[in-house]
Amino acid sequence: MLLVSTVFAATFLGEPSLLHHTGVRCGAARMAFYPVSTHKVKTPLRKALRKPNGALTVSVEYMPPSTDAEVQPIDAGEVQGDGRRTVALSADERLAKLSGELRGGREGALASAIWTSDLESLRVLVDEQSTAKGDFPMPCPVVWHGDAAHAEAAVAAGASGVVLRADEMERGTALDAEIVWDVSSTEEIERVVDNEAVPEDVFLLSEKQMDTLAPTLPAKAVVVAALDAMQHDDGEIIAGRELASSAGCKAVLLRRACVGDVEDVPYAKFAIKSLTSKKSSSFAIDGHTGAVNGHFGGVRATAASPEGGWERMKGEAQ
Repeated sequence: MLLVSTVFAATFLGEPSLLHHTGVRCGAARMAFYPVSTHKVKTPLRKALRKPNGALTVSVEYMPPSTDAEVQPIDAGEVQGDGRRTVALSADERLAKLSGELRGGREGALASAIWTSDLESLRVLVDEQSTAKGDFPMPCPVVWHGDAAHAEAAVAAGASGVVLRADEMERGTALDAEIVWDVSSTEEIERVVDNEAVPEDVFLLSEKQMDTLAPTLPAKAVVVAALDAMQHDDGEIIAGRELASSAGCKAVLLRRACVGDVEDVPYAKFAIKSLTSKKSSSFAIDGHTGAVNGHFGGVRATAASPEGGWERMKGEAQ
């Protein structure tokens, strides 16, 4: 009798937590009935990826250079000194500077989250973001997007979230962090949502999977669409805007947006503002980016991307 009364109160008085404790699950407004996850952790990542007003959020992936030869020379904005000498920034100092730039500044927040598959980079990112606690913009959650074998180390280092596949679910039950499920089929989605021991808050899909898999996810799940950065003719901007308008996508991840070169910040600002702005996707090239692409002295140009394209992609095309 007590159970019936509790279920009645939870159903009609809007207390889903009571349903959770009784083990009863109601889903009358849904086409599918999913188990209720018993995995409860703080959700800074979910909150960062889904804005209350439904606006699109954009995360960026950082991939460090694999060799010193890939690190481009720093520019005048990346030196420190007292006017008598200058000192080039170390790799960690450069990354910390990038981390702060990606968080945003006086104009407001920029990246919603930073993803990386490099453990040392994750530590630097987490440490730098922690310096912004209590400030605005607030710290960006840092997401581990690397080998699942290092997931525990990433969480210990401060990662807010960890990307796992459905066949790595056992790891997810032991992690005190949000899980981003990298799925590629309805079967994998069912495996995740049927397991009450893991969270089912965030799912990562490729652009091609959005149409077929996104509709099969739990209604309250955050869906992140992964797009490759610096596509030809700003393809990622066009695709992201289309997904936001037609597929109801509320979160985008720009893969390889930052790789440790001088175009990291200019590209991140361009892409994020282009994807989230209700206006045109034009942007102003700053002095340094202008120098890279043939424009000097802070000349401002309006275009979908730098004239002649991004220097990074020119190098990869050779």
